[in-house]
Amino acid sequence: LNVKFVPFFSYFIFGKTIQRNTWISALVAFSGTALLAFDNANGATGGAANGLEMAFTAGDLWSIAAAALSALFILRMEAASK
Repeated sequence: LNVKFVPFFSYFIFGKTIQRNTWISALVAFSGTALLAFDNANGATGGAANGLEMAFTAGDLWSIAAAALSALFILRMEAASK
């Protein structure tokens, strides 16, 4: 997940120019991650109307926070190596 955050943080925080192919790849990767986050377990038992439900737990939020901080670490290491 942290690799998906790097182009977004690089553009929005550090103002770097990001190529169009990178934007497309990151958006496709985020879309795939969102699809994996859907829980289809309640589809046959009358869960959501379309059988898809999405819920975040504390562990999910910790994982997202860790990935975001790891992406920022990658960008800071890039800046420090120059």
